[in-house]
Amino acid sequence: MTIKYAEIFHFDLYGKRETKYDFLNEQSINSIEWNELSPVEPYNFFVPKDFDNANEYENGFKVDDIYLHNNTGIQTKRDGLVYQFNTNAIKTVIEDVIELPNQAIQRKYNLPEDGRDWTIDFAKKDLAKRDGKITEISYHPFDTRMTYFTGRSKGFMAYPRSPLSNHCLHKNISLLFVRNSRNDKITNFFIANKLVDKDGISPLDNCKFFPLYLYPESSGQQSNEQATTPTPPEEGNKTMDRIPNLNMEIVNKISEKLGLKFIPEKFPSFGGVSEGRGGGCSFPASEVQGGGYSLKGSSELSELKPTTPAPPEEGNKSEEFSGKNNVSRNTLNYMNLPYNPKLKERARELRKSGNLSEVLFWNQVKNKQFKGYDFDRQKIIGNYIVDFYCTNCNVVIEIDGSSHDDKEEYDASRDAFLEGLGLCVIHIYDSDVKNNLSGVMDMLSNHPALMVAEIEQPPRYERAVNEQPPPRPSDTPPMEGNFVPIDILDYIYAVLHSPTYREKYKEFLKIDFPRVPYPKDKETFWKLVILGGQLRQIHLLESPLVEEYVTQYPVDGNNEVTKPRFEKATTPAPPEEGNKTMENMQLTNSPPLEGCPKDGVVAVHILSQHNAVVGKVFINESQYFANVPEVAWNFYIGGYQPAQKWLKDRKGRKLEFDDILHYQKIIVALTETNRLMKEIDNFEIE
Repeated sequence: MTIKYAEIFHFDLYGKRETKYDFLNEQSINSIEWNELSPVEPYNFFVPKDFDNANEYENGFKVDDIYLHNNTGIQTKRDGLVYQFNTNAIKTVIEDVIELPNQAIQRKYNLPEDGRDWTIDFAKKDLAKRDGKITEISYHPFDTRMTYFTGRSKGFMAYPRSPLSNHCLHKNISLLFVRNSRNDKITNFFIANKLVDKDGISPLDNCKFFPLYLYPESSGQQSNEQATTPTPPEEGNKTMDRIPNLNMEIVNKISEKLGLKFIPEKFPSFGGVSEGRGGGCSFPASEVQGGGYSLKGSSELSELKPTTPAPPEEGNKSEEFSGKNNVSRNTLNYMNLPYNPKLKERARELRKSGNLSEVLFWNQVKNKQFKGYDFDRQKIIGNYIVDFYCTNCNVVIEIDGSSHDDKEEYDASRDAFLEGLGLCVIHIYDSDVKNNLSGVMDMLSNHPALMVAEIEQPPRYERAVNEQPPPRPSDTPPMEGNFVPIDILDYIYAVLHSPTYREKYKEFLKIDFPRVPYPKDKETFWKLVILGGQLRQIHLLESPLVEEYVTQYPVDGNNEVTKPRFEKATTPAPPEEGNKTMENMQLTNSPPLEGCPKDGVVAVHILSQHNAVVGKVFINESQYFANVPEVAWNFYIGGYQPAQKWLKDRKGRKLEFDDILHYQKIIVALTETNRLMKEIDNFEIE
C-alpha cells in the first residue's frame, strides 16, 4: 500500500489588523499565492525553513553530545525572596523565614500565595536545618546575586537542579544555552562560573547549563553557612579529584584530527567563584577626618604648607594607641601600626562607599598605578580610619570636603596622633580633586614625603589602537602537543561568537542545541582557543581589559536608579576635567588618531577603533554614565540587553561604589565582545 502524504501550503501576511481584514475580504483560498512546503524530519516545520546547509552542519558535534551532563538552571518560584543583592540581605531573609510567622513573611517580602512547588512551610523546614551554603548565582548576564543553596527540591528553592548544580559550587565553568529560542536573534550563548538561574540568558526560554567538570558526590556541597566560596582542594586529595564532563569519543576525534594529546588535567588556571557584589547604599561623605598638610584652592592649586597640629586633648581616645610617638617614618613597620578591630566593619562599609572625589583619587592610585606604590583605602590606624595610606612611604592622604569645616580640633588631634606614629599626613581639598586632578597628582609626584626609591615592577602593558591584547597564561596552550578541557570550551565559545557561523546556520541554531564544526587544523584551533579564552575572561569580568573603562560617571548625587535611558551624542565626549576613570589610562606608545593629541586617552582610542556612536546613560534626571558606546547599550546576549537590563533591575535602588565600577565593566565587556566577534569572523569556520 502506497502512502500519499498531504500537500502543505504556507502564506505569510504582515500588517495592521485592518489591512489583514481587507486582504481576506478581497482574496479567497484559490486566489492566494501559496508557497508549498516540504517538511523535513525530524522537525517537520509548518513554516518555510532554509536547510540548504544541513549536510555541512550535521558534520559537526552537538554540544549536548560532547558534554555528558546538562540541566535546566535553578527555578526558585520566589526570586525576589531567594535572590538578594548582597550577603547581609540573604542572611536577613534566612532568619526572617525561620523566625517570623508565615503572614509576616508574606507581607514583608510581598510574596504571592503558596503554590504547588513552593510554600513558606517548605522554605521554613529547609532553612531550619542550617546546613546550606551562602553562595553566588548567575541571575542574568553580568548580574550576580546572593542566595542560599541547600540542594533540596521544594525547599527554599523549588527546583535547585541537584545534583548537577552541586558541581558549580566548586571551581567550574559552565556554557549556557537556550535550546529552542523564541527570540529571532541568534545570541543564546553565555558563560558562568557559579550557580545558574533558569532565566540566565532569556526571560522566555529556560537556560541550560553545561559544567566543564564533575566533582565527587561527597564533595558537592559544604555545610558551612558563612562560606561564600568553596575551599580549594589540597594537592593529592583524592576525594576532591574532578573529571571532565566530556564525551571522550568526541574528544578523541578532535585529538586525532589535530594531532594533539588530550590531558584531563585536574585544576587548570581559570577563574573560580568571584567575590560577592552588593548593592543598596548611596555614596555618603566619609566620616573620616584627617590632617597634616593642606592643599587649598579649588580652580588652582595653592601652595602646599604643613600645618601645625595641636597636641591631643586629655582623654582623647587616640591616647590609647600613643605608644609609638616619635617613630621615624623610615623605620616604621607597616604591620606594627596600632589597630582597633572594632572598626573593621565600619572600614568595610566605607570601602564600599565613597564620595566622588574619593572615587576619582582611588582610581588614580589603585593597583600600584602611582609610582608603583601600594595604597590602602579606608585604613584603620589606632582608633581612626584614614582615607588613603601609602604603605611604601608611610603617608596618609585625606580628601577633605565640607564635612571638615567645623572639625578643626578633631582634625588637629588626629593629625597629632598620626604624626606621633611617624606618619606624614597630607590634606587635599575635594574640590581640587574634582576640578584639577592632574595638578593634584603632579603635586604628589613631587612631594618630598612620597619621594622614595621607585618600586620595581613588571612593565605595564598598554594596548595600541589596532593591537590585540596579549593572551593571559590561561589562554596559552599548556604544553606543546597537548590540549586540556578549558581549550575545548574556549574553542566552542569562539565558534559560537562567529557572526558568519550564526548567520549561516541560524535556522538550525533556533531549534536545537548548536552543532560545532570539528577544528580544521591545529593553527586555526589554537587561534580560536585564544580568542574564545579572551571572550570567556571578559564575560566573567576576569580580564584586565574590563577595568580599562571607556565611560565616566561625572556627576555626584544620590545614585538612585529611577528611569534609565540613553541619549545619543554624535562624537565621543572628551574626558571631563578631573575624571579619573579616563585620566588613568593614557596611551604613551600608540600612534595618535587623526585629530587626537599625541598623549591620547585609551577610552577615546578604543571607541574610535569601534567607530562608535556614543551617548549618555542616565540613571536618573541628573546622574549619568558618559561616553557609552551605542553598540554596548543595544548589545544582546540571549533575550537581554545587559546594559539596559542591569539598570532596570535596580530601579528604586541606590548604586554603591562597586556597582558603578561594575556597570562600567559591563560596558567595556560588551564593547570588547563586539570587537572580538569581528576578529573571530576573520577565520573560516566550516
